[in-house]
Amino acid sequence: MTEVVAFDQVRRRVHKGPGGSTTSRRSEFFNRQELNQILQVYSRHVMSGEWLDYALCWDQEGAGFAIYGRVANAPLYTIVKRSRPGKRSGGRYQLTSRGKVLTMAATLTEVLSELARGKPRLVT
Repeated sequence: MTEVVAFDQVRRRVHKGPGGSTTSRRSEFFNRQELNQILQVYSRHVMSGEWLDYALCWDQEGAGFAIYGRVANAPLYTIVKRSRPGKRSGGRYQLTSRGKVLTMAATLTEVLSELARGKPRLVT
């Protein structure tokens, strides 16, 4: 279900937690430069006829750019920007497909290079 968020909450980075309690946690968003990089790769694939639509989403854990194919109700790929991992291993940016992580990297350029190469596949 869709949650309505007041502009004051977004500006102050205040989010309602479970039970209606408010938490002051910084959310991650794509900045203008990152969106420009993503849209350059996206537009090339749209021109070639592989992809059709996209969606932007965000939550307390990070931001996402979902890429949809010609006929799909689930995204083919999602580029995810998470908050800084701190002491955890792994990257800040992820490329996922159908719930599986395909690539994790510290920079967005590394993740986008996977999409530019062709169809990324899950390596087990």
